[in-house]
Amino acid sequence: MSGTWSPRGFQEAWGQRPGPARTPPEVLPSGARNSGRARLERLVTRAPEVVIKISGRIHGRAQLKAHIDYISRNGQLDLEDDQGWALKGSAEQGERVADWAAEAQIDRRRNARSPLGHSLVLSMPGGVEAAPVHDAARAFARDTFGERHEYVLVLHTDSGHPHVHMVVRSHGLERQRFNPGRGELQAWREAFAARLRERGVEAQATWRFERGVTRRREPLALLKLEARRAAGEAARSWTWEGALHEAALAAFSKDTGSRPWEGAILNRQTRVRSDYLAAASQLAASPNVSDQVLGEQLKAFVLEMPAPDTRRLALARQLRRLHDDVSPSPSVAQTPDLAARSHLAVVEAVLTATIVDPALREEALAAARRRIAYWLERGASFTTARVKPDARDKDRSH
Repeated sequence: MSGTWSPRGFQEAWGQRPGPARTPPEVLPSGARNSGRARLERLVTRAPEVVIKISGRIHGRAQLKAHIDYISRNGQLDLEDDQGWALKGSAEQGERVADWAAEAQIDRRRNARSPLGHSLVLSMPGGVEAAPVHDAARAFARDTFGERHEYVLVLHTDSGHPHVHMVVRSHGLERQRFNPGRGELQAWREAFAARLRERGVEAQATWRFERGVTRRREPLALLKLEARRAAGEAARSWTWEGALHEAALAAFSKDTGSRPWEGAILNRQTRVRSDYLAAASQLAASPNVSDQVLGEQLKAFVLEMPAPDTRRLALARQLRRLHDDVSPSPSVAQTPDLAARSHLAVVEAVLTATIVDPALREEALAAARRRIAYWLERGASFTTARVKPDARDKDRSH
């Protein structure tokens, strides 16, 4: 069989797909290196995944100037615009900011609340040379935005992995808005990965579910809030407390049923694994030795895929481990009231995350167990309501 042969059914699922209407067709990858078989080869060899993310919207001249100063390191790094010209130093870069802001201000048809620009980051994992990443990002930006939106970009190499910052002007040259959807972002990732492969860098852009990854990354705003909480600068968010509450129900009560989205995740992963194994059988039946090797690699990949998981179930496992590590008082451990145990688990999780000092944390946990045991001995009934950290405990943690 030819080197570009694809297993039956995978060409439709893994080959070139129609891109979003706003993405020029020439941007989308094509050719033998983007066939279904080539994608399978990169999958089983775990080629590095490209990242393209929209890191924020930029409103007003002050925000645009601040962001340009940040990505240019206050003018120390040259920016490159959509015409390929270098903007050197703070003065030239400030002039571009002033131009964009002035043109937006005199545009009567523009909504005053709409952003001036969007900030993007294109990156690869560490270990990849910076020059091809920069060149691939430049080619991707030119093909994707060059005739539609003005932009500036700059390469950063000071964080352990090469990445390119871009600022794309929100209102296009023909008044089209910069408003990409999920499908368009994926098309951009595939296009960026193709530009990297053209420059000799192995890269891929697969969906999470194609790799067996079912948990989404936590939102950046939530991670920043948790970092502030860990530093003692903020309280735990209600989002996390609600997640702990749901996890406690799964860990300690009779609420063991799956949620609708968990069932959908399981069904999708079942189909993905079934398709992979079917493709592996087709490859194994091929007279081509390279096809047979790929089939064996694909089978091994399926066996190593992580089990479907969600945040609720992952937190439930953590609560169980936390509960097992901290021995409760006998009156609580032996009670049949599962709601009380769930309540205690939430209290323990919140206090553990809130109080940094080990001695104070253990004292607070012991007090919580004593309070719950006291009320259980008097026949109190517990509910699994959300629990706020005690203000006095929070004050003592500083």
